[in-house]
Amino acid sequence: MGIYIGIDPGLSGGMAALTEAGRLLQVHRMPETDQDILAVLREFRRYTDVEGYARVMIEKVGVMPKQGIVSAFTFGRGVGALHMALAAVEMPYDQVLPRTWQQAMGCLSGGDKNITKRRAQALFPVLTITHAIADALLIAEYCRRQYGTAASTSRGERHYGKESSGPAQEHTEAGTRQAIQGGRRGGKTKGHQEGGRGI
Repeated sequence: MGIYIGIDPGLSGGMAALTEAGRLLQVHRMPETDQDILAVLREFRRYTDVEGYARVMIEKVGVMPKQGIVSAFTFGRGVGALHMALAAVEMPYDQVLPRTWQQAMGCLSGGDKNITKRRAQALFPVLTITHAIADALLIAEYCRRQYGTAASTSRGERHYGKESSGPAQEHTEAGTRQAIQGGRRGGKTKGHQEGGRGI
């Protein structure tokens, strides 16, 4: 058993963690500081005391066309902070291209965030989905489908930065029903735990 974490980089992104059964543990809008990013990942890491291990999938994105120099620098620094924080908490992670996870999850967006938002809402009906958390939830679910059945063979591995492009497993209705029940408000990072309402 393990937990599966999805990270949508950038100030408008988010971080989400699911159990093996697809139950939401926590979801956060992207923390604003390096210290808060590390704090959230350490919090996720503590779930491994119960769940056994963690796997992380982080979206592999680059600078957008016509993006300004300052904006591009800020984004790159934020992505670097995420990678360093993951290494600091010793969480193995893979990178995945947006098209790869979106195709697997049935929500090729073409840049339209409403498409991934609707897909996340369908998979996590108890949450109120926002653009800030939609992609992180879907990436976490993609990660769960990639590693959920075969993760026991690679629990000791550390594949920092490996890019994923493999097929996803079929999502079951049982997994959807098990996702997100009950909840409570998160802390200063504005996260939601154990299936709390979305942000």
